[in-house]
Amino acid sequence: MHIQNIVKSLNHRWAIYTILAGLVFIVLSVTGIIYYSRTSDLEIQKLALKQEIETLKKKKIELEKAKKSLNVEDKKLSMILTELLSASKKSGVNLGETEVGDFNDKENFRVLPITISVKGDFNQIGRFVNILEKNPRFQTKGINLSTKETKGIGIIGQIHVDYVFL
Repeated sequence: MHIQNIVKSLNHRWAIYTILAGLVFIVLSVTGIIYYSRTSDLEIQKLALKQEIETLKKKKIELEKAKKSLNVEDKKLSMILTELLSASKKSGVNLGETEVGDFNDKENFRVLPITISVKGDFNQIGRFVNILEKNPRFQTKGINLSTKETKGIGIIGQIHVDYVFL
């Protein structure tokens, strides 16, 4: 009987040890999975951050180039606007909105497309275009005239020009 009690006790302890070992295995497995998934998430985040840093570095370089270009372009745009204001005063048109496009590089020069809105009568708009065309840097590409917005009193004109930089 005593041996049977010892065997039962050993079986009982063995069962407890087996259960404990199983629980330890489960806990370690869950901990490993959590660690691995967090490490994996961190690696993904790290990779994404590295890519974002590279993108930002490229954008910084582009921005620095744009800043250098803008300093020069600001002076050129100021010069163009001065010429447009002078032409509008001489012709009698009222300048409206002026839209400046992106530079187009040609073989030996750069072209800046500009759309100029003006208001005046037919003769004033004609004089304005004539004054612009006398300047070899302005190349007229098109003119749109309308009386719709003015209800027959005057003309709204949109003049499309290229300004040439040598």
